[in-house]
Amino acid sequence: MSIFMTDAINRSIITTSEIQLTEQRIDNCFTAMGRCTEGTWAFDFWQRTAMSLLRQLNRKMNEYK
Repeated sequence: MSIFMTDAINRSIITTSEIQLTEQRIDNCFTAMGRCTEGTWAFDFWQRTAMSLLRQLNRKMNEYK
């Protein structure tokens, strides 16, 4: 089930719970990244994953402007 809704002109509406969930996932990525040595594959993986989630959240939030 999608938690996204659309408004009268079919734009996506992001819910508060989706924003909070994505922010929590980003925080978890940074926590995992902090446990890794800089320059390792794991550090790079968590850093890239956090940035990907951040871009995804920004894109979703900007869709409704």
